[in-house]
Amino acid sequence: MRENAGLMCNWRRPVYGILDTMILISLMLLVSVIMPCIVWGSYIFPVAYAVDFIFGNLLRAHDDECDEIPTARPPTERDANITSQAIRGRPPCKFIKGSDAYRRIILFVSLAVLFVTFYLVAKKVKKYRDELYFISAFCGITLAFTLIPYFIYYFFDRIPFWAQLLVLVFSIVVWLFFPVLRGRSSFVVVIYLYSYAVYWKVYEASVFGVEYSDYLFYRLLLGFAIVLWLVPALGALQQRLVHLFNR
Repeated sequence: MRENAGLMCNWRRPVYGILDTMILISLMLLVSVIMPCIVWGSYIFPVAYAVDFIFGNLLRAHDDECDEIPTARPPTERDANITSQAIRGRPPCKFIKGSDAYRRIILFVSLAVLFVTFYLVAKKVKKYRDELYFISAFCGITLAFTLIPYFIYYFFDRIPFWAQLLVLVFSIVVWLFFPVLRGRSSFVVVIYLYSYAVYWKVYEASVFGVEYSDYLFYRLLLGFAIVLWLVPALGALQQRLVHLFNR
């Protein structure tokens, strides 16, 4: 009985106890941190490719032409700056019905309305509740993967790098340390990371110093697709590792 007194580690022999402890800590990190990162991260580049394929042209489309600058005098550098700012979505621009900018606004509003509507209906209706929740979640995730990259490109990307990092860390900390929000913090962090991958692909931009290139993206896409193919086996392995150690 004394030899098997340790629930997980045999500390009657210190060397075996240290070895068992190291194995147990490694298993905890593998099961709780590394495996979830692999499983959830395997979708990131396929999702970025899918969003770019379906919504990329609409998200990249420039806003409508702004009011023309009065031509009583030759245009100056300041006028050019105003025009360029207007094209980036500043107040001087007008949205023309039927244009790309107008359709983009309709896309965001429609997804938001569908998300809220299906969520509220699922709360009230017991029949088909799971299906309604699924549709609501799909609309919400689609909205996040289109609106957040658009926001990053047109607003967030205009501020310095240190400010971007500060805002990102602060937004994650808020979700982690507020008790009401803590239950969804992991999901929100995943949404943030996926949104940056979508932004990187759709706008072919630089994310924290990593410049976009088709060569890099498609090799990452291939690698993550292989990992995605192995996800079912990894999920089963994740569930059995601790049980195998106990045996």
